[in-house]
Amino acid sequence: WSAAVGLALAGGRGAFEAAGDCATIRLHGDCHPGNVLWTDDGPHFVDLDDCRSGPAIQDLWMLLSGDRAAMTAQLEAV
Repeated sequence: WSAAVGLALAGGRGAFEAAGDCATIRLHGDCHPGNVLWTDDGPHFVDLDDCRSGPAIQDLWMLLSGDRAAMTAQLEAV
């Protein structure tokens, strides 16, 4: 188990190094349609226990689900 964890951590470090510098912002962290409540005032994000810093795209890709065609339609709507 220890060897497997070591390999996983080394792989993760390598991926971050290969990506280079990346601007980060505060994110919801678990942004999917079930965590968005709609009222007359507009959307309200709930379930903020997974907030973190990361690339801005993370919360957008969490909103997408389904096959490629469904995700393309969802992304166009966003």
